[in-house]
Amino acid sequence: MPANAWIFQSNPKIYQLRRALLELEEQVWRVTRYQTEMRIGDTVYFWEAGRDAGILAVGQLSSLPATVAEPASQLPFHREPRAFSATQPRVTVSKIRLLPAKLPKRAVQAGPHLAGLHILRCPRGANFRLTTQEAESLVQLIRSYSLVSSTQLPAGERRVLLNPTGWP
Repeated sequence: MPANAWIFQSNPKIYQLRRALLELEEQVWRVTRYQTEMRIGDTVYFWEAGRDAGILAVGQLSSLPATVAEPASQLPFHREPRAFSATQPRVTVSKIRLLPAKLPKRAVQAGPHLAGLHILRCPRGANFRLTTQEAESLVQLIRSYSLVSSTQLPAGERRVLLNPTGWP
C-alpha cells in the first residue's frame, strides 16, 4: 500500500511551531480526523497558519494514532497550554527536515494541481489529506523552491535541511 501524505496545520497564536521544529527531534501531533487512514511512513508537511502562512518542514509518521497526553517536551512551545492538555489521539512525526525557507502560501496556491488544496479552501482543522497528484506536485514544488532558497543557517540552529536533490 503506498504511503499517504498529510498537511498538519499549526496556529502561531497557539503553538510556536518554528521554535519547536528547531529545538525538538520529533513532534507529537493531535489527530482530529483520518485516524484510520494514517500509516507509519506517511509523509507529513508542517503548515504554519496565519497572515504569513506556508510550509516549514517535512517529516514522516513514526507511530500510529494513539490516545496519549501532550509530551512535556512540547509544553514550552504552547501559548495556550490548556488547548492541548487533554489526553487525545496523537501521532509522532520524526525524520523532520526543515525547508531552507518557508514555502509561502502564495507559492503553494500557484503550484500545479495545488490551488484546490483543502487547507487553502477551508483552512479549519489540524490534519489535511493530500491526493496522490497533490502530493507529487508538492514534492516537485518543494524541490524547485528549495534549490533557489538560501541554505544559510543562523549560528546555533539545530536542524536538518531538506536535500532537494535526494528528497523525499
